[in-house]
Amino acid sequence: MYIGGREANRGSRGEALDGEPSLAIRIPLSPPNELPRGSFFNMYWVYILYSEKGQRFYIGQTQDVAKRLERHNSGYESSTSPYRPYNLVCKIEKPTRSEAMQLEKKLKNLNTEDLKKFIQKYGG
Repeated sequence: MYIGGREANRGSRGEALDGEPSLAIRIPLSPPNELPRGSFFNMYWVYILYSEKGQRFYIGQTQDVAKRLERHNSGYESSTSPYRPYNLVCKIEKPTRSEAMQLEKKLKNLNTEDLKKFIQKYGG
């Protein structure tokens, strides 16, 4: 892709073939599904919700914590709807979905006391 010039009339170094100096700038394009690792757009979050009503925690992972919390509190998720409303008590950022899924699995295997300790240490 060229900006500021025509692609068809360029030499091998990008200069204009008609003798005019080139103002074209070549911008490399990455495939649409390939964002740089750690980019704002592809970060994942492991989140921990707490229900006062049900006295229980819910652990999940997503790219949009606010939207996910809204879905849980609106009753859209059948696994959490009987215990609404939920409050966000902790969220941890991970650069890839696989890393988020690994942490989610580890947290789901903790007992309640250890989960509370984790929240105290990392949840703020």
